[in-house]
Amino acid sequence: MKQTLLSINKIVRRRTNETIKEVRDITGKMAAMAKDTLKQATALLKTLVPETKSDEKLKLDLIETVQTVDQIIEQTEFVNSGGKPENRIVSIIDTDARPISKGKLGKRVEFGHVLQLEEISEGLITGYSVHQGNPSDKTLLIDAVEHHIEIFGKAPTEVAGDRGYYSSSNETTLQELGVKHISIPKPGKKTAKRQEQEQKPKFKKLQKFRAGIEGRISCLKRSFGLRRSYLRGSKGTSTWCGYGIFTHNLRKVAQINLS
Repeated sequence: MKQTLLSINKIVRRRTNETIKEVRDITGKMAAMAKDTLKQATALLKTLVPETKSDEKLKLDLIETVQTVDQIIEQTEFVNSGGKPENRIVSIIDTDARPISKGKLGKRVEFGHVLQLEEISEGLITGYSVHQGNPSDKTLLIDAVEHHIEIFGKAPTEVAGDRGYYSSSNETTLQELGVKHISIPKPGKKTAKRQEQEQKPKFKKLQKFRAGIEGRISCLKRSFGLRRSYLRGSKGTSTWCGYGIFTHNLRKVAQINLS
């Protein structure tokens, strides 16, 4: 299986019109090999008689893996026939992980979960959410502000975000919720009025604060384990991120008290 997989890398480098067909032929062979292995695993399951709790857990793990591999085989055959699955499984270890388009030259696609953070001016993270797939940022903004209102009993005075969070309906809703200053750049062509609004000192100041959040994210990855979750699934990832954020907040509170 590994040798067959490595041959795909050699073919992809050719960049010819026949590449897709050759890759599909190889993945078809891999699916056939996986089917044979699946038959052996299924036959083995029928003979397994757990004697201890550890044995029972191993059997359940094997059943789960068999089911996942079966789904991946169906997915492979569907893609090879020209289909495009909506929720593509990319990992046997974490079946909730999904491809995430990053739009970066060095790393166009990553695999995992989307994590959204809510931070206040003191540097404390007051909310987070883990999402499956690659949801648009603009669909997550209002939920984050409503979560802030639920915690603090009132809307934040200021909201800053990058251009991915922008939509006219989002700005209108934020104003209705009681947000006084909104700093979210509008993508694309802007009117003279919009350009004037985004050149105001308050708008720029909030954008500088937003840029500082990137440093917070980097710190969480480097020092608090948010670069990779060692717990499986969306729930496991959410728990893992929660531990890291809780630890970060404890250190931040200590720093605030000392200062």
